Amino acid sequence: MDFMLLFPYGNDGKLLAPEHLATYFPKAWAYLQQMQPMLEARESNAFNGPDWYQFGRSQGTVACSRAKLLVPALLNKPFVIADPSAALAFTASGKGGGGAWAIYPKDRDPETLRWLEQALVSADTWDHYLAYGSPQKGGWRGVDQGVLRSIPLSRRPS
Repeated sequence: MDFMLLFPYGNDGKLLAPEHLATYFPKAWAYLQQMQPMLEARESNAFNGPDWYQFGRSQGTVACSRAKLLVPALLNKPFVIADPSAALAFTASGKGGGGAWAIYPKDRDPETLRWLEQALVSADTWDHYLAYGSPQKGGWRGVDQGVLRSIPLSRRPS
């Protein structure tokens, strides 16, 4: 079975208007309307109002719309998903819990994104994960923010 995430937010992280959803995503809007009673009933009817289709928590909706690298929270080899066009949404997680961590270059330079991607899949970074990641069965390592922040990266060449 395939799953899809309906993300009723624009690139600015703001909830899209029902008219916009109905015009540009009619099947998604029809599905949301079908689910409206269930969505409104969440958290003791806290979502019973005009924005009934919003996420329960909206932290990070703006951040998802930036170029980024995604590092799975559980690794068995160096692996990064590059998202230079900001097309992917993700779920953050703790050590070994699934999901992924996002890394956003401060300068938003595409070259920096590529440089970071190469650094994060290097043998040195894998050694760092082995040393500081949370050991899991089968040689996997749980990676969290602390492990990612402590990766020794030399400055990107100018």
